[in-house]
Amino acid sequence: MAEQPNLGQMLAFMERKLILSLDEARAAHSHAGIRGGAVESDVREVLQRHLPQYLRVGTGEVIDQSDARTGQLDIVIANEDQPFHREIHEAGVFLIEGVTAAGEVKSRLTTSELDVAIKGGAKFKALRNRPFPGEMVHTNESDQARYYVCPPFFLVALENVVAPQTMIDRLSVASDMPSSDGSGPELPPIDAVFVLGQGWAINFGDGQGALRWADSLRVESQKSVTGWVWVSDEKILVQLLMWLNAVMPRVQRFRSIAMPYLMADMQPKVPLYPRTVEGRRAPVAGRDLRVED
Repeated sequence: MAEQPNLGQMLAFMERKLILSLDEARAAHSHAGIRGGAVESDVREVLQRHLPQYLRVGTGEVIDQSDARTGQLDIVIANEDQPFHREIHEAGVFLIEGVTAAGEVKSRLTTSELDVAIKGGAKFKALRNRPFPGEMVHTNESDQARYYVCPPFFLVALENVVAPQTMIDRLSVASDMPSSDGSGPELPPIDAVFVLGQGWAINFGDGQGALRWADSLRVESQKSVTGWVWVSDEKILVQLLMWLNAVMPRVQRFRSIAMPYLMADMQPKVPLYPRTVEGRRAPVAGRDLRVED
């Protein structure tokens, strides 16, 4: 009788390959930045192979309609609404409405690198998705409040020297980020951390999201845990993919998300009513250009 395929074993093998890729990068490159770039590429490729086909994995900056932007992000998971396409390892610019999740990759996580990741997540969480008329959001109420206005942000580390309690403490006290224009809810800069071969930390928020964690010490109450939780685990790719598939909101839109950005770029950079030689007001092409809902 033929053996049945085992998804968990397949992902565990890929985890070992990622760890080996770090060893290979160390052997081949003396520069830490080059080593880190090689590892980031491997993580992107693993995600691309195991996420739904309507998603594409890339790297680059993310912007919103207020012209706020992130720095360079190691991982950007784009959905089918993203109008600007790049190769998986080619840095590009992504519109926030076309982004379903984003993250950073660390070859070796230290407290200083954790602080860097928190700052990167804070810049991402300052961006805001603006709804389009008629769009439909498929997620539960708790996750919609957290992940629709700005998608989830995560950290993947291949090695880690930060004690789990120290990690949780730093993540718990990280300031929530307001939007760049001050509107909407404030959001935590990082939503989850995954450390290969060690474990994961997830912020379960109010405990009412699609992915929940039961407190084994309170079986009788059957209450879901809120806030940050660290769990020692070796099956990290399984947990990462499960978390992503649970929390990434699916949005159906019926018009291009590029329109507001293109319209803003077309606005005149001259006074609305420039004067002709005769002193009469001259029309400015496109000054009244708009799209009606």
